[in-house]
Amino acid sequence: MKRIYIIFLISLVPLMTFAQGHNGHGKMQKNSHEEMRAEKVAYLTTQIDLSINEAQKFWPIYNAYQKEFEALITEAHDIMAFIDDNESNLSNTEVETKIDRLIQIDLEKAAVTSKYHKLFKTVLSNEKIAKLYLAENGFRRHLLEKYRQCGRGGNMPPRDSN
Repeated sequence: MKRIYIIFLISLVPLMTFAQGHNGHGKMQKNSHEEMRAEKVAYLTTQIDLSINEAQKFWPIYNAYQKEFEALITEAHDIMAFIDDNESNLSNTEVETKIDRLIQIDLEKAAVTSKYHKLFKTVLSNEKIAKLYLAENGFRRHLLEKYRQCGRGGNMPPRDSN
């Protein structure tokens, strides 16, 4: 069960950035999360080469997409944490219900991606949509490398003291 949990966490590299934005009391530190979002916007804008007109139409759609997608990722993360924390106390039926919900979440993520892909096509060329998907993966790699360097004695991103 722990292997599944580890694999799941690795697949959620974007959520790793949330961990950097939490203080000791489980509250999100806005600056850290906002800084990561700003970095992502700058990265994607550069990689996709959005015009001003395209950016004005694209970002509201992309932000709505991110909000829906992140809600599903958060729910899946919560389910996995619940299973991990209660593994020895859960009945087979409870585990099955939780795992079935994880599969449903995967289907919902695919539906959200499909829905927003159609919306992206209304404001971007196919070439720029392809650049978007490549840039999202590139940004995940960028974050992973950034936090790997932090683990090797590199400078940690600044944290809010609130």
